[in-house]
Amino acid sequence: MYGAFLLWGWLLYAFGPVIQILGREVGFTAAQIGLHGTAMAAGTALAGGALAAVVGVLGRRGALVLGAALVAVGAAGLALLSSLPGTLTATVVLAVGGNMAIAAAQTGLVVYHSPRPADAVTTANGLGTLVGLLGPVAIGASVAAGFGWRPVVLSTVPLGVAAIVIWLRMPASRGMTPRGPRTAAAGPGPAEAGPAGGGVLRRAVRQLPPSGWWFLLAALLGVAIESATTFWALTLITERTSAGTAVAAAATAAFVGGMATSRLVSWWFTARWAPARLVVAAFGVNALGWLVLWLATSPTVAVLGLAVAGMGCGLLYPFAASLMLSTARGSKDSAQGLIMVALGVAVAVVPFVLGVLADAVGVHLAFTLIPALAAVGAVAAALGAATHRPSAPGA
Repeated sequence: MYGAFLLWGWLLYAFGPVIQILGREVGFTAAQIGLHGTAMAAGTALAGGALAAVVGVLGRRGALVLGAALVAVGAAGLALLSSLPGTLTATVVLAVGGNMAIAAAQTGLVVYHSPRPADAVTTANGLGTLVGLLGPVAIGASVAAGFGWRPVVLSTVPLGVAAIVIWLRMPASRGMTPRGPRTAAAGPGPAEAGPAGGGVLRRAVRQLPPSGWWFLLAALLGVAIESATTFWALTLITERTSAGTAVAAAATAAFVGGMATSRLVSWWFTARWAPARLVVAAFGVNALGWLVLWLATSPTVAVLGLAVAGMGCGLLYPFAASLMLSTARGSKDSAQGLIMVALGVAVAVVPFVLGVLADAVGVHLAFTLIPALAAVGAVAAALGAATHRPSAPGA
């Protein structure tokens, strides 16, 4: 299941620089570039809405395989198409696939490592982010060498095929459930495997306690900050530091590197502090890194700011999402689907709004949206901790 994070991480963190460069090639406006964030969000929401039904019919193994196949198809479309409708459609397809694979894998890890899933979920996200660190670097190197960005994106296709082959050969387990009626027999039980009927998300909404909603808001804002930063950091760096496109694309890897670092050492923090307190602190670290980036006029200082911001951002989604899932009653797949729909809204709105603001007032001033989101997220995490009431055994 960790392979889903590796596959999606490779493409996800290269996506922002790719769309920025593609937009310059074909003459997209900042708002049109931002629409690709909206397309990414639409795919995220679609994956979330379909997750429980897909897992109920195909099992988590089937959801993983379907997700990887869609990632490969979407990556090929993004590399081969250049019109706005074509690139938007390809973005939706790859987002559906990537988020379906990630959601199925994350829920499987929560079930398999229950009752303390936070470390496993954060480690999986950390490994994906570590691989994602290579994406912007590869884009920058490929552009500098004169090959452009397309070979890096197309490399996702054979990676997706390899992931499918590996997952099809893996034995069934509590986390890696097979298809059809055997899903319940494989271990997790019907509630954990996720119902295939309608009303799945409505049921998840009804069963989520107040603390779960606060943690969901914190996760949503963490992903909003992550997507907006990876999406627009290249433009901010080129405008404020006069760095070339290749250098700026590679510099965005500092943000991903910071995320990977904090996720891979998260076990040290969770052994000393409660996850909810760590989420509040992580929002503060992210805001500090944003300030350094925002004030930077040299690529070196910008890289430092991105690294610090990434270290804070790296803990936001995995911790907040695992906290939300731990509060959910009933199907974990349904709750994960609700997370994906909510994240889809965040990814749809925030990069697009930042793009509209960039067209109106410039990307530097538009970037002040980030600390405002961080402040709200910190409050949400604190309220989630204050209202959390552990479920009684067997509830």
